[in-house]
Amino acid sequence: MSFKTEPRIVDVRVIFMRLGQINTLADQFDGEASLEIEWRDSNVIDVYDSKKHWNPNIYIYNALGELKQQITHTIRKTELGETIVCEQQKLKGAYYETLELNNFPLDVQDLTISITSLRTTNEVLLRPHPQRPSRVNESAFLAKQQWKLFKCVNAIIDTIHDEDTNQQRSMIHVTCHAQRIPTYFHWNGFFLIFIITLFCFSVWAIDPSLPQNRLALMATILLTSISFRSTITSKLPLTSYLTLIDKYSITLIVFDLFCTLYHAIIGYWMNNDKSVDSKLKSRLPDQIMFFILLSLFILLNLSFFVWTITVAYIPRRALGQQIPWTIMDKEYSSSSSLSTTTTFEAERI
Repeated sequence: MSFKTEPRIVDVRVIFMRLGQINTLADQFDGEASLEIEWRDSNVIDVYDSKKHWNPNIYIYNALGELKQQITHTIRKTELGETIVCEQQKLKGAYYETLELNNFPLDVQDLTISITSLRTTNEVLLRPHPQRPSRVNESAFLAKQQWKLFKCVNAIIDTIHDEDTNQQRSMIHVTCHAQRIPTYFHWNGFFLIFIITLFCFSVWAIDPSLPQNRLALMATILLTSISFRSTITSKLPLTSYLTLIDKYSITLIVFDLFCTLYHAIIGYWMNNDKSVDSKLKSRLPDQIMFFILLSLFILLNLSFFVWTITVAYIPRRALGQQIPWTIMDKEYSSSSSLSTTTTFEAERI
């Protein structure tokens, strides 16, 4: 008669020791981390031997290439005399991360190290360390000029399905957060697009009876806007959605196109309708349209400014004020008893 054994609980803690560059184009980030793993083992007396004793066989799921690893083992005794095996892995390398660029360049990126085991959930269940939460070393962040690192670290319990064995494996995603410093893109992106579009109002200095001159200038402005947008897009990975700067640039390109169509219509009307004096029929409508389009341009920019604060800046501020160390557990499989949500206070660096 066989008895079903309970899976071993393995406590996991990650310390982001040193974060390097966040590569937006390649969807990856570089860094050094310390992975601490603990479990109870009554078979270990004084010295742990990984070849003889039980091991959870932990590895990094989202590592790119082969990580540089240094693995050490220690043991300690609890007050009840239980033996706890402590495995520490020093990790250095690149990690894959799908970067969300909806709010680029005001985006906040999740930098995740996903830890799993070669053993199934019948043998191992991973959980965040209940007394020693994961943390990030802000002072060793190498990309401080482009990014700001938050103190908040989230650990999400998850499972993955192994297609080969048709079984579930336990996984933990430990995530820190970095927000892009958008000053460069404010001046070299949004501001330049704004200035290029603002030039379309200089076309009204040309007499409306000369549509060929107006259209030539508008075509130059329109092509400049499209070329500038292509330059910005080349610095980003291909996505199936529009980023924040895409939405702004496309909106103003459409505005330029609308102005171009207007100049074509008023030029045609002025040069082909001979029933009314040209000065009487063109000046007033042209001046009215100038103020209408100028008001629309101002309204578009004010609306975009308010919308940007709502969808980008407010969430960034909220993340900065979040409780420093939060554990958020996804719902485990029905066989697991670790589907609780716990919040821990930070351990100071």
